Amino acid sequence: MLKEMLETAMHPVRLRMIQCLMLQKRMTAKEMAAQLTDIPTASLYRHLKKLVDCGAVAIVEERRVRGAVEKVCELKEQPELSQESMDPKEALEIGVQTLLVKLVGDFRHYLSRGECDPVKDLLSISTSTLLLSDQELLEFFEDMGKAYNKVIGNTPAPGRKPRQITVISSPVMETEKGQND
Repeated sequence: MLKEMLETAMHPVRLRMIQCLMLQKRMTAKEMAAQLTDIPTASLYRHLKKLVDCGAVAIVEERRVRGAVEKVCELKEQPELSQESMDPKEALEIGVQTLLVKLVGDFRHYLSRGECDPVKDLLSISTSTLLLSDQELLEFFEDMGKAYNKVIGNTPAPGRKPRQITVISSPVMETEKGQND
């Protein structure tokens, strides 16, 4: 059940809808559509139904508005992943796929805007393969953590805007000769 819910939620549009609910806590489909203006209304309702059907979102209130029923949604509390609910390797795989699909969706959304300017927006993409021992990698992460901690408590101010920083550390598969590519 949890696996199916995660797989359903992994769609880029649904991930954006989930983000809206994470920020707003409770929303109607109409309120969500006002924020996600690039998603056709019919598609938004279809995706919302899938999120409700899979158990990721709950309808918590129904209101009568001009003869129609307006449904208020919120994210459902999810059980913790455990050995019994899902294989940890499978959970990791779904988590990585979800992150990557979300990033692709975020970039697609950004690039679809007419006013996007990667240079002005300070868009940065890079990848590096470093030769590090486990201890050196831990120290590297500690240094990154210190840099994050300097700015994590920033409050809104003129010139400040949300910036998404995504870091993925993964092993590099060795070739048959034992050398890294």
